[in-house]
Amino acid sequence: MLNYFLTKILRKKCRHASVNEFNPIRYCTDCGKRVELQQIFVKCKKCNSFLTPKLDKAGDVVPLKKFCPNCGGAGWYSMKAAKLNSYLSLYSILVKRELDDDYFTPKTSVWVDGERKSNVIKKDKW
Repeated sequence: MLNYFLTKILRKKCRHASVNEFNPIRYCTDCGKRVELQQIFVKCKKCNSFLTPKLDKAGDVVPLKKFCPNCGGAGWYSMKAAKLNSYLSLYSILVKRELDDDYFTPKTSVWVDGERKSNVIKKDKW
């Protein structure tokens, strides 16, 4: 039990260094897992301007400075971009998230139709 616990703690996780925003294939070549990239912005609540983000020790995205350099407001919020924007990379942080294999298993449903019987009564040509 203790050995299992120590291996879980001391095991190094893959950082997915080979996956970047310019690589269209989102599989990590080091570990073989599928990776999703998320671009997260931090904005000021008062003036709605972009703030420079950073990751804290818990893995949350927070602003680099405590106050907004434009208005001096202390409130902020984070938002996730729908698509990756490389021209806004200065004001965003790229977070890599591993996806489950169950999420990408194709699901196919097949059904069989019964024999079609026409309701039209066929008449002789004569």
